[in-house]
Amino acid sequence: MKGEFNNRSLIMLPTYEAELIKNFEKRDSCYQIQTSQIVMDPFGDFAKATYQLGLNDEKNKRNNYLEFIKNSKSYFNNKIKELTDSVEKNSKDKSKLVRDILKKEELNLKELEKLKKLFYELPYIKSNEKLYELSTESLFVISSTIAYTISERFYDDLSANKIINKLKNLKTDDTSEVVKLINFSNGGTYNPLLGSEYIVIKEFEENFLDSVKINNDYLTNLNKLVLSNAIKVIKRTYGNDVTLKHLISLVNDKTIDGVGAERILIDFELIAEQNDENKDLLAFFKNDYHKNFWGEFYSRWLKDASILRNYLETIFDRVEVFDLLCPNPGSKVIDLEEVLKLGDKVSFSLNTGRGKEFNSFVAKLILQRIEKVIYLRDGDEKTRSYGNLYLLNENLYNDIKGFENYKKRASYRMDTFSIFQPLD
Repeated sequence: MKGEFNNRSLIMLPTYEAELIKNFEKRDSCYQIQTSQIVMDPFGDFAKATYQLGLNDEKNKRNNYLEFIKNSKSYFNNKIKELTDSVEKNSKDKSKLVRDILKKEELNLKELEKLKKLFYELPYIKSNEKLYELSTESLFVISSTIAYTISERFYDDLSANKIINKLKNLKTDDTSEVVKLINFSNGGTYNPLLGSEYIVIKEFEENFLDSVKINNDYLTNLNKLVLSNAIKVIKRTYGNDVTLKHLISLVNDKTIDGVGAERILIDFELIAEQNDENKDLLAFFKNDYHKNFWGEFYSRWLKDASILRNYLETIFDRVEVFDLLCPNPGSKVIDLEEVLKLGDKVSFSLNTGRGKEFNSFVAKLILQRIEKVIYLRDGDEKTRSYGNLYLLNENLYNDIKGFENYKKRASYRMDTFSIFQPLD
């Protein structure tokens, strides 16, 4: 295999493979099926080589996932006992701080016991025959979801139900490989609007403000409000099928692929949950923002949000962005939050065929999302997944000094491996 690739680009391959072939282990309080591995390769040789390693290790991974699922009852029981002992101990302490901790632990215990019960009622868990019929990717999602959940803490009464609903709706014939190869020169895509609403909004706001350099608080806040409200509307309407086309259509009142702002707001009113916040969002665009486009007068919203509209048109309203950053509806696209949370493995071959500048643009979006996911997570680092980031020619993407903080700023423990790969 190595003879097919540029030798310089494969320097890190043994390091990658050593982590890839590891099986389940418990680190601190973290039950981890496998370590997340993310490759950023501007040329593609290393990314393609890691993909091949994943194919070679598929049988081993499948057995690892099955073994964890079969042993999961003992993992559940160990965690339940740990929480039960802690609840019993803390119930004797009457201080306010401990009472607050106790309340959370009681919720965690209740939800974990509920999750255990519901998990073993799933058809493919009750039947070994059905379990063995599942694809390797399905087994990974099941085992990694349970491992992460046992390590994690619950935050609301719906947590167990949400997790079970995810597993009930699992695509059991998903044939995704152990290492997902995103080859931008061969149909690969990345969707910067995929992921939690909060993280997406923070990322888009920061990129917008870094690009336009507004020196006016009023204009800054107004444009940020339009941007954040638009992202909320389109994500709550189209879910995983949301794209930058929707964002441009809603903010710039532009019809793309037959979908314009009016259509988006109609869909939002029909599809999104009927609550006060969503009603306010609908009113904002219908009564405050888009009446400036559809009505007969020219108010401050249309005039003062022109900075955002110009930014979206300049940065995102172009064919190469639509081709590589706007996946088709129903496409399976990488969600980097899920990659880090569950310990998935994805290799990006960043040679888009659109030139070095555009390659760097896409790579920076991906790296920004990794940073956001890591830095904006709360909680005890000991309960988070570990991850490895492999950068080739890192100077093409970002200031590498920023990655030195990955192991210091909580959430995920991210080891960064990098080499300089000559351009010739």
